[in-house]
Amino acid sequence: MKIDRNGRKSCHRDLHEPPLYPLVYEPADNRFSGHALFPLEALVALADEAGEAPFRSAGTEERALLTAFVSLASLSPVAGTLVRAAASEGWRVGFAAIGNEGYHLDIPARVLWLDSCEMSPATLGRSVWFRNALLYSFVRALRDIGHERDGAFSEAGYRAEDMLMAERIRAADCDCVALLAAWELRGAGHPDLWRHVIGSAEGDMALAFTRTVERAPASLFGGAALAGAFRMWFTRPDRVDACDHGTLEQMDDILAENPDSSPFGRMALTPAAIEDLSLLPGGVRYLDGLGGAIKADPLFAGLNDIVNQTHFMHIMRDLSATVAGNVPFRDAGLAARIFPSSR
Repeated sequence: MKIDRNGRKSCHRDLHEPPLYPLVYEPADNRFSGHALFPLEALVALADEAGEAPFRSAGTEERALLTAFVSLASLSPVAGTLVRAAASEGWRVGFAAIGNEGYHLDIPARVLWLDSCEMSPATLGRSVWFRNALLYSFVRALRDIGHERDGAFSEAGYRAEDMLMAERIRAADCDCVALLAAWELRGAGHPDLWRHVIGSAEGDMALAFTRTVERAPASLFGGAALAGAFRMWFTRPDRVDACDHGTLEQMDDILAENPDSSPFGRMALTPAAIEDLSLLPGGVRYLDGLGGAIKADPLFAGLNDIVNQTHFMHIMRDLSATVAGNVPFRDAGLAARIFPSSR
């Protein structure tokens, strides 16, 4: 699953203030032109009025399908908290043919796009697989919005050398929270999403989660079960490498938009910061006490893909260079002597 985000470096300053998103959405990307958007706050109200609305009564229009998503998410304590928090901040949601089998966050506009996979709402509503995949993406995106709300990925966020690991932890955490929501829905009498997860690419995480819960039922509440699923996320090299590739491309875009300054923060990814990224709405940090081990363990911190290694070293080299007259210099003094007007 791929995730797109717009405005990663300018989206955090007003998340706790009244919504400032435009009344008329004018996307810069043509993929999102002409598609309907629905305020999450209105969808929550519709879901509350309708009561429990499983997919089989979702109807064929976009609003009905999204209302069913919100209604089912509300049956999970963790997903219900996330959807109401996003609704209170003015987020809107819609379908678009993104082409990434995931979602797209336009953070400055507070818009969440779910990938329609080139299908109509009627087709999505009839397909068990696609509607559960969309529900999983929806919950995952809500957790992603929560990370943006916390501000760790803002202008004052992590250093460039810590961004790769921070984004890995963020991606793994989003999958863990979506997994937990699926488990809670199973307990509420809606097992379809859990079955979908078991048969998906995250099935190894689901099995690790259930093994821990079966051996120690209390691990569901203390966080150990989710910690096991979190560790399992890193055992798939293709999952880690894909996350790193997306992060490095984002870093390239950020550097291109800020060629004359270092656009990254100065905050180190400390063990405490790693544990804070795992904070659940109920107050449990499922990685509590594990931050130091995660930061030191090559399973979590290693960069094994040769292409990603080379890409990362190029970015760090660009950050250490001084650009004068459109020429990169290692020595700032030499750059000033050769191009004195650029000082």
